[in-house]
Amino acid sequence: MLRRLTPFVLLALWMALLWIGLDWSQRPPATVLPRERDVAYVDYFARYLLPCLPVTSGFDYPVRPPDAKGALIALGFAEENHLGEDWNTALGDKDLGEPVYSIADGWVTLAVDFEGMWGKVVMIAYRLPEKDASQLSVVEAMYAHLDTMTVKGGNFVKRGQPIGTMGNVGGVYKAHLHFELRDQIGRGLGGGFSERQEGWISPTDFISTHRPASTPTASLQAKPAKAPAAQRAKWGFDG
Repeated sequence: MLRRLTPFVLLALWMALLWIGLDWSQRPPATVLPRERDVAYVDYFARYLLPCLPVTSGFDYPVRPPDAKGALIALGFAEENHLGEDWNTALGDKDLGEPVYSIADGWVTLAVDFEGMWGKVVMIAYRLPEKDASQLSVVEAMYAHLDTMTVKGGNFVKRGQPIGTMGNVGGVYKAHLHFELRDQIGRGLGGGFSERQEGWISPTDFISTHRPASTPTASLQAKPAKAPAAQRAKWGFDG
C-alpha cells in the first residue's frame, strides 16, 4: 500500500514546491517605508490653495484702519534685530482690548493660543495681484499677543475685518500687537528677533506702498508714528 502511495506523495510534494516557488517569484520586492514623511506644505499651498484665495485689492494698517490714526510703533522692524513691529494706541495696558483688523482680503492659515510668550496668534495669507507676481505671489501676516481671536483657521476675511484684540499675554508684556509680515507662508512662529531677516518684510513699508487704488493722496502719505527709544518702556513692546 505504501509503495502505491509513494509516487503520488512525491508528485504532491513536487507540485507544492513548484507552487511556492511560483508564488514568491511573482511577489514584488519588499518596500522599506520611510520613518517620516515630509509634507512640502509650501509647495502644496502654492499649487492647491493659493489659486483659491481672493486677490487683494490693497492693504490697510492692522490697527485703527485704514490710516492707523492715533497708533504708534514702540519697536520697529529691524530695530534691535526685531522681526516685526510692536503696535500701540495708549501707554501701558490702556490699549488692552484694542481691536485688531485684517490688513487685506485673505485666508486664515492659523488661529491658535500658544500661551507662553506668544499668547494667541492669528496668521493670514494674502494673495497679491499678478502685477506683483514677478516678485511675490503671497505674503503672510502674523498677529501675535492677542487677548481674543474672532476668526478660525480656514476662514476667509475681508480688509478691515476685526480678527481679535490686543493683549498682554497675561501680564508678560504691556499690551500691544506684535505684527510681522513674511514673503512666504509656513515659516511658523519664529523667534521674534534675529540677526538674519531674510524672508521678513517691513510691514509699514510694504503696506504704505500697497494701499488700495481708492486711497486718498493724504492717506497714502500717512504712516504710524514711532516712539522715541528713550520713551519705549512706557509703551507695550517685546522687551
